[in-house]
Amino acid sequence: MTTRYQVQLTQDDDIKSAYELLLWDHSHIYFQDYSIAFQDIQEINISMCSMMQMLNILSIYMNYYVDINIITPKEEYAFQIMNHDTLLSFFETVSSFPIPINDPLHILQLYTDMPDNYARTKYLDRHFKKWAQQYHLDNPRGKCIPTQFSFHRKS
Repeated sequence: MTTRYQVQLTQDDDIKSAYELLLWDHSHIYFQDYSIAFQDIQEINISMCSMMQMLNILSIYMNYYVDINIITPKEEYAFQIMNHDTLLSFFETVSSFPIPINDPLHILQLYTDMPDNYARTKYLDRHFKKWAQQYHLDNPRGKCIPTQFSFHRKS
């Protein structure tokens, strides 16, 4: 099984991020020490997962992330995109190459039709459970992510 990396998708290599950067320009994708030429990509598969986030002891909510698998003749690269703001720009670059994009959930159309993150999240709250069952998506993936809070002991 291919390791899936949590990444920030960006064209700015100076950005500060809690995640590793998945960079791209007009001809290549860069990750760690890898350079993937767009012309070498055989296909890209797009999917999605959910992850639980704990706000406080009583509040848990779902975050939704886009997964992309980039398939080349030699390797498959799997990424969980932790930011939403550059996804459409990335796929605009991809579309300038003859790369098949498998997007059975129509995620790119969803991001185009619903650019507002709040509206898109509300839509996914209503539909993702059905998609997860139908397409065998991680719902949720991993463990609940706690936000930082602390318990104070009375003295």
